[in-house]
Amino acid sequence: MGVQGEEVYLERGHMLWRPDAGLIYVLFEADKPGGWGAFTDTFVPTDADSDPQIVAPTPQAGGQVYTQPTGRFGKLWRGSPLLRERLGWAMSRSTQRSASPVLRFTGAVQDFDGGTLFWNGTTCFVLRTDDMSWIMY
Repeated sequence: MGVQGEEVYLERGHMLWRPDAGLIYVLFEADKPGGWGAFTDTFVPTDADSDPQIVAPTPQAGGQVYTQPTGRFGKLWRGSPLLRERLGWAMSRSTQRSASPVLRFTGAVQDFDGGTLFWNGTTCFVLRTDDMSWIMY
């Protein structure tokens, strides 16, 4: 099934929004048991996009710019100190801190007995439900 999703890359992980199921997939360590989880997307347009009290580290000259995730990803990230610690900061695609780290895509998703295939238009994520491990192609 085709999906219009969103994703964000973080220091130590990845988040993918699956709108058809109302889920946010959080990917930690690839090919390891317990390496991913699915969380209910509770974001509504009236929710805050970010929290000005949470300040990302200042980048070194020419270094990666980090920011807090925004929108639905930010709500999940801000609401869980464990996720913040495990995932780290969102990696901005720009040298501007104010630039959104969220990428929109047109992809596809297919559920199977043993997991889910999620394609973001360039990469296929294979999410296994038997041991909660994942790989990408």
